Order: sequence, then C-alpha cells, then structure tokens
Amino acid sequence: MAKHAIVIGGGMGIGEAIVRKLHADGWTLTIADRAADDAAKLAASLGERATAEWVDITREEQLAGVMKNLRERAGADGVMAAINSVGIYDDRRPLLQSDLASFNRMFNVNVAGAFLFSKAVEPLLAKDASLVHISSVNARLAGARLGAYKVSKAALNMLVRCLASELARDPRRIRVNAVAPGWVDTPGERRVQAAQGTPDAFVDPASLKYIPMQRMTQATEIADAVAFLCSPAASAITGQIIHVDCGISNSEV
Repeated sequence: MAKHAIVIGGGMGIGEAIVRKLHADGWTLTIADRAADDAAKLAASLGERATAEWVDITREEQLAGVMKNLRERAGADGVMAAINSVGIYDDRRPLLQSDLASFNRMFNVNVAGAFLFSKAVEPLLAKDASLVHISSVNARLAGARLGAYKVSKAALNMLVRCLASELARDPRRIRVNAVAPGWVDTPGERRVQAAQGTPDAFVDPASLKYIPMQRMTQATEIADAVAFLCSPAASAITGQIIHVDCGISNSEV
C-alpha cells in the first residue's frame, strides 16, 4: 500500500527538507506551494512518487482543488500524513511598531492558513494518520522583535492542541502535533541575514552564544522530527509541540 503525504510549503527551506526525507523513506508526495516553480523543480528532481501543486494556503477554493486532485491520487488508501510548513514573519519590529496590515498578515497566513489547510485535508486522512504543523521556538519566547510573528505562532500552537483533542476522539485516531524549530540554516534565512548586513551570523560566536549547543539547527533535523511524528513509532504522541532548536527553548540566556 502506498503511503501518501502532502507537504504544503514544500518547495523550499524546511518544507523541501521534509519532502526529501519522506520521499527517501518511501512516501508518495504531493508538494503544494505558492512558489510553483520551486515545487515543480523539486518534484521533477525526485521523479516518481512526487507531484507538484500550486496553492495559496489562505485561499479555501484553491485548497479544495488541491485536495480533489490528492483524493484522486491517493484513492482508497487515503492520506497518511499532512504537513504544513507555510509561515511568514515580519521585519523584526517590536509588536507595537507593527501596523494592523502586517499584524493581520501574520495571522492570515500562520494561523488562518493553518486552520484552512487542516480543515481541507482532514476528510482525506486515513486511520492513524498524522497532521503536523511547523511552529517556532518564538511561540514561547517573548521578546522585543518579531512580536506579531511570535503571537501568531503561539496561536498556532493552541490550534494544534485543540485539533489534537478533537481528532483523537475521531474513530480514525488522527494525531496532530507541531515541530517548533529554533534558528534554522535555510537559503531564506541566509538571504535575510545578508540583507541585514550580517552574512556571517551563522558562524559568528556573538550570535551563536545564545544557543546552548552553539550551532544552528539544520533543516534536515527538522525533517527527521517530522518523519518520526508521521511514523508508527509516534503512535501515542498527539497534541505536542516538539522543540528542535539546539536548546534555545531551554535556555536562560
């Protein structure tokens, strides 16, 4: 029986690492992303068992179209794993310096988008399926920057817990969890650091001193955690926020 999974936001960064890990583990993948070219290139590079779909996570009608196609591909087997790796953040402003448009944008993508994706994919999920959202260590770390982003990710964590409580009682026993990365080395984060004039932040001791393990997390390490949560080995785990952050969430610094 084929194991079908969908990764939304799977065209680049953490999402791409998740796609590659699951594909290597034998999963059949639907790679859904607003960045259509990235998703298509990734699917083409993987060859068999990978299909690309264009979608905006905030558009309910587009999600419905993707799910229709996914239902046709998965057939009676259903979908065993659904992963949401979509997320945006503001330009590191304090919360009260965010304008309403920026604040609403954070919630529209990071929270409402997660809700819409969960709602759209839930009817396709098979018995013992796993739904995983990518959260952030910022959901639990208050601070002077990224205020709107932090609040949105905290809301996402509660969404995950509420969905887990609801779907655990479903006859299918669907599990819902989140993986919360810390500072992750991705092409997107490298572009951000370069734009800020700090391209060496990834190896700068002054930056890494705030991380107990004194290194950045790799996207492949996030993918490993997601793959575990989608496996039978995690059959009793639901409603959890799993931090994969080299110790940031446990730091007193």
